[in-house]
Amino acid sequence: MKLRKRRLTFLLEHSRDDSAASTSASNHCGAVNALALATSDNRQTLFTASRDATIKRWQVGDAGPKLETTFEGHVDWVNGVAVLEKDNTLVSCSNDCTVRLWRANASPKAKVGGKRRDSGAEDDYGLVSTLYEHSDYVMGVSAAQEAKTFVSAGLRSEIKLWDLETTVRTSRIGLGRRRSSASSSDSRGGSPRGVLGDFDCDSASDASSCYACHINPSGSVLACGSTDGILRIWDTRSGERNDEGSMLPKLALKGHLGNIRCVRLNRAGTLCITGSSDKTIRIWDLGQQRCVNTFSIHK
Repeated sequence: MKLRKRRLTFLLEHSRDDSAASTSASNHCGAVNALALATSDNRQTLFTASRDATIKRWQVGDAGPKLETTFEGHVDWVNGVAVLEKDNTLVSCSNDCTVRLWRANASPKAKVGGKRRDSGAEDDYGLVSTLYEHSDYVMGVSAAQEAKTFVSAGLRSEIKLWDLETTVRTSRIGLGRRRSSASSSDSRGGSPRGVLGDFDCDSASDASSCYACHINPSGSVLACGSTDGILRIWDTRSGERNDEGSMLPKLALKGHLGNIRCVRLNRAGTLCITGSSDKTIRIWDLGQQRCVNTFSIHK
């Protein structure tokens, strides 16, 4: 008799023992994949995204970091986080193929009769919206503070630009409808639509995937690094698209010999710095369309 294997997924809630003696409850129980630092009113807040499927918010000060709350909802590694400070929005992405939006200043849940009760929050752990437009792991997110947009990128070269206001507005409408029908707020059928555009990697390799992305504050320039070692740059205002309607890159810069794992643009979107698994860091002048400096300091 041939046995059939079944794949099961379990979501284990972390302990929320608030006693000072339970310091282990404050720590991630998996590696930290990404960080995001927010500064407002002379106060610094650090968000940490972990392989334990959680995001934690820490108050950073001279006295050392203090855990404020934990965001739970993802069911696999959290690969990236970004903060839109003026809009009180935290964006995260995960191996569970979703992008999630949270209230960045969400309060911890209170205990009532030994059970957790939401202390005035609308959604679990500050969750505002869950976006299901990706078909594979989502490896990175980046936010354009001034344009109120954000970008997500992942495997299969899927890169999407989202409008924050549209996404939040439609998710709130959907949330009210789902509550009235007593259905889950994370239903796939209720996934809000806020995609402004998809981007074509124009890669010679069908296996090419995007592991890093960054968008400048005005939302006009987008940079993505992928497994084929090519840095691609888009002008998000351009109307040039392929037959499927995806935006074509303005530049495809070659130089790295391995997967590009991190990307950062300057504010004006004229310079870009990249880090790769080929152990090099490169600085690119996008006006000159070339690499202007290479650092081979890693072994």
